[in-house]
Amino acid sequence: MAKHGDIGSRLNEWRPPVYELGPSESDMTQQIKAAIGEINIAEDGWMKTCGTIDKVLGVVISQFTKVASSLYPGLIIQDEAIRQGSSREGLKVRYANEYDFMLPFTIEGVHLVHYDVYDCHGRILPGLLKMKVQNDHEIRGTYPWINELGIIDASGMLDSGKNTENTLHKNT
Repeated sequence: MAKHGDIGSRLNEWRPPVYELGPSESDMTQQIKAAIGEINIAEDGWMKTCGTIDKVLGVVISQFTKVASSLYPGLIIQDEAIRQGSSREGLKVRYANEYDFMLPFTIEGVHLVHYDVYDCHGRILPGLLKMKVQNDHEIRGTYPWINELGIIDASGMLDSGKNTENTLHKNT
């Protein structure tokens, strides 16, 4: 069984979007193409675009790491982004040139415990987990920015609704 850190580790590459509908869905095909355009991309164009995105992503990660280390002591950003979601699976919601990624990080000295997440029938939901900081009182004292951003709730659980967009809107 894969460990939580292994999810997607063997699929970390951009995968081209594929647009196919069944033979009896020609009306739907025309409606979708009229709304969003052609989603299939020629291989040479796809490879060139992926190369460009990877170069830009490298610069973004480098700059992000520099800024994050000065503003958030103890935050350790990994060098490699995980190509994520629709981009990795070859599925697109809207635009063919959409690239989603996650930027893994750790916080120095944080000790996490992972808990499975269950549905209403008591079955484990694959790919989901909750995390609790074992040493949350120590970490809150060491890194005041964790309290300021509300990353850990009162019980030591990581805020499951925390993401970049929510944090940005909370602090603006």
